[in-house]
Amino acid sequence: MTNHLDEQMTDLYGPQPQFSDYKQNEHITYTQAGETHTGKIIWVCGPGNVAGRHLPTHYIVERDGTGDTWPDTVYQSDIIGTAPEAEDDTQEIAIVQCPWCSGWHQVNLVKLCPNNPHRDT
Repeated sequence: MTNHLDEQMTDLYGPQPQFSDYKQNEHITYTQAGETHTGKIIWVCGPGNVAGRHLPTHYIVERDGTGDTWPDTVYQSDIIGTAPEAEDDTQEIAIVQCPWCSGWHQVNLVKLCPNNPHRDT
């Protein structure tokens, strides 16, 4: 059974694929424009061709703490892994593997890695 929002998302992004590494409503950690973010997957877009260009499976993600802004489009290669959802301010900070040094950092400190080419110096 689908609801009205699912129908709108299908019209906008196409049907969700039967198989994907991550699913709708999962909470993930990902990089975008050299920064690390967390957010909830609101739609999974299957692979296809748009304007003659092949697009792989990608995810429409509502970034945590951004309110009513346009969601991020996140590709599989940008996903660091699943992230725990914050239940309250006392929850521990997640540790994730850094895409630049393969070491482990707190999720909010990955952007400060010395090997990050986009890091502000």
